[in-house]
Amino acid sequence: MHEEQISLLGQKDCPLKSFTVDQDAIRRIDRTTLCEILDGQHRNLYDRHIIVDCRFEYEYEGGHIAGAVNINTKERLQEALIANAPTTSGERTLLVFHCEYSAHRGPRMAMQLRQLDREANMNRYPLLHYPDIVILDGGYSQFFAGHATRCFPQQYVAMKDNEDACEREMDRFRHTMKTKKKKAVGRSQTFTFGSNAPAVGSFMVSPVAVTRSRSALFSQPPTKKLSLHVSSESDDETAKALAEEAENDDSSFEFESTTPKQPMFGRRRLAGFPKLSQCSLF
Repeated sequence: MHEEQISLLGQKDCPLKSFTVDQDAIRRIDRTTLCEILDGQHRNLYDRHIIVDCRFEYEYEGGHIAGAVNINTKERLQEALIANAPTTSGERTLLVFHCEYSAHRGPRMAMQLRQLDREANMNRYPLLHYPDIVILDGGYSQFFAGHATRCFPQQYVAMKDNEDACEREMDRFRHTMKTKKKKAVGRSQTFTFGSNAPAVGSFMVSPVAVTRSRSALFSQPPTKKLSLHVSSESDDETAKALAEEAENDDSSFEFESTTPKQPMFGRRRLAGFPKLSQCSLF
């Protein structure tokens, strides 16, 4: 495992200050920390840094952080970053994403890059081309307010300043994200394995009844089914006690004690690829 493929962000001894938010798993930096990066104060950690401006082209041309590159589509991410990933052993790259406020477009593009990076390195999971990704908190709006002299040209064109172009670009952006989401519906579950499984105490609720057809439900006599999936052998006695209490009811019950099985995502797995249950987007 190469040293450059282990993220430094979030480590206790990392001098580059970053923080997390509830919206997503990408870490944030403030405008002061970005100025430190631009001034080379963290050159001992990273060989290079790339500021990715995810705003629309007319916003970028109206004024951007000096040295930033304009990338606002999935295709440009692939061409500019994945296809030109670091090849030198030991080389570290820090990516700083932002949009106008870093509330939507910037975080979405950062997450998109991480997914493309995972796909490109699936056969050597958990290694990544770009393990260190941060988002500029407050976006270009806050950075320009405090450091306009670091922008070129020294102007700020808001997204809403050009309504026609804004509407056109937003439609394109939504279409790109929507198409990506449809294609990744099944795959996205591999990165959050089992995160949506409902649980009550130590019992997992069976999803069998949810998937039954309406015809099957109405063709059978009305019964009350008690399906308890015990998460461990130590819970067998508790589950049996609940089943014995249910015998006093006039309705019929079915009792099942078993360890929950992980869902299948296909019968075969390519040799050399990690199990889906072992994968994580981050």
